[in-house]
Amino acid sequence: YGELIGIKNRLVLLIDNSPSMSTKTSDGGTRYAKALTLAKNIIDELDINAQVMIVDAQGSINSPRFDLPKDAIQLINDLRIGIDPVGSLYSESIYDGLPTSQRYVITDGVSIKNLDNSWNVISVFEEAENVGITQFRVDTVPGEPERQKAFLTLQNFGKKKHEVELKIKGVGSPELVEIIEINPSQVKSRIYDVSQFGEGPITARIFSGRDSLDLDDAAYSFRNSTKQLRIGLVAKTPKYFASLLENYPGAKVKQFDPLNFKYQGNIDFYIFDDALPEKAPLVPALFVNSKGANWLPNGPKIENPTFEVDARGHPIFDQVLWEDIFIDSATLGSPIQPHQESLIGLNDKASVLILNNLYPRWVWMGFNLNDSNFGLHPSFPVFLDNVIHWLIDETVVTQMGLGPVEVDFSGETVLGADGAIIPITANLMGQTQFFADKSGIYTIKNSNDRLKIIINGISYELSNVNSSWLAADESEWALQKKGLVSNFQNHAVLFLLLICLVLLIFEWYTYNYRKTV
Repeated sequence: YGELIGIKNRLVLLIDNSPSMSTKTSDGGTRYAKALTLAKNIIDELDINAQVMIVDAQGSINSPRFDLPKDAIQLINDLRIGIDPVGSLYSESIYDGLPTSQRYVITDGVSIKNLDNSWNVISVFEEAENVGITQFRVDTVPGEPERQKAFLTLQNFGKKKHEVELKIKGVGSPELVEIIEINPSQVKSRIYDVSQFGEGPITARIFSGRDSLDLDDAAYSFRNSTKQLRIGLVAKTPKYFASLLENYPGAKVKQFDPLNFKYQGNIDFYIFDDALPEKAPLVPALFVNSKGANWLPNGPKIENPTFEVDARGHPIFDQVLWEDIFIDSATLGSPIQPHQESLIGLNDKASVLILNNLYPRWVWMGFNLNDSNFGLHPSFPVFLDNVIHWLIDETVVTQMGLGPVEVDFSGETVLGADGAIIPITANLMGQTQFFADKSGIYTIKNSNDRLKIIINGISYELSNVNSSWLAADESEWALQKKGLVSNFQNHAVLFLLLICLVLLIFEWYTYNYRKTV
């Protein structure tokens, strides 16, 4: 039957699965759903032993090959919409390299460029209304480090005027809401003060009653903390820490006497120098030469210890040269909980530097600065800065696009935008790779640190769903019929059968109406 209607039994079927194909159509479905239906209809017309090669525009089928129709149908069922708005098969040379069998392409003509005459084009393009976010970022106001702003761009890619509701949501304050009217082909940019939000994710989302594409209706960023760091220094003679903290950027230091010490609620970070609180702190803390508490490491004192660095890759060791540090005496300790870790050990059970990985984080250093050269060592200010950042800064934020993500961070677990664990594709030489298939904020974690990554798929190319080379008033069935008619005309056997049919009709007419001579 396939031969009779002009479809040969060996064909290549290119299916457009670019993001624009997720655009909604007037019947309530999507361009992609219509494309799959048409693809299956074509395959159903073939003989049972026909050969079909399925190719997709996003290159997710790595090695296309000829299959039986039933296998081709299964491959189509497993195919998904990709993430690259410009497509991966954009080069004409790639298309030309496909087999010279009869070729069909089902597309909306947005990501796939115009093809040559060797392709039978079946269109699923239908003009759609779409307003999308094409840019979104959050950064600091120049000259005012305590304030942050959000920059956002909207664009109307349809032919009708839209009334869009924009909501910007953050941490700790009510969301910002604005109604924006935007004309066809119009671009509007806005700048919002987001200083009222606390540290954490910021989401921009738009709502429009006639919008046909959901992918560009939300964008994500992150609000970094700009508040002043409040440090509590608890020490008898704070000669080492006081001078360093006095000039520490963005910090306000309050000194406490160890006698009758009580925690205060307005301190972000404590340093206990040769002092010991009765209870564990509710905020991050650094303990120097502390011993004797049931929530801190305990152990005997040792003279002239010989130690080894157990975890050189930890953030608090960055640019710190421990090989030049000498200790006269130290108090030994050992991790007493699974979430505690030894960084400088003397043996399997004794350590002079232990940290707590659970919040509130703390670092315990089992030697007094007067009993070592560490307080006068050039690495000491670097060590203090590393400790503060590790204790206070839970996240380091960067921004990337959809698709393969590679970051300079040694991760053990990756949490996706929905909080679910996603697989790590590679983890070598301090780099972590994974695949981001949706927008949102991802988190890479290891036992010492975590990294948050903003993933946004918004772009002009994604939102411009009407930039098709296919005519809007030419339906997919018209184009399909045009392709089939061309096949019919180019098929010699069918052409001869048509001539025979015409001659038979002519003979019947002349015989019955006595028109013969």
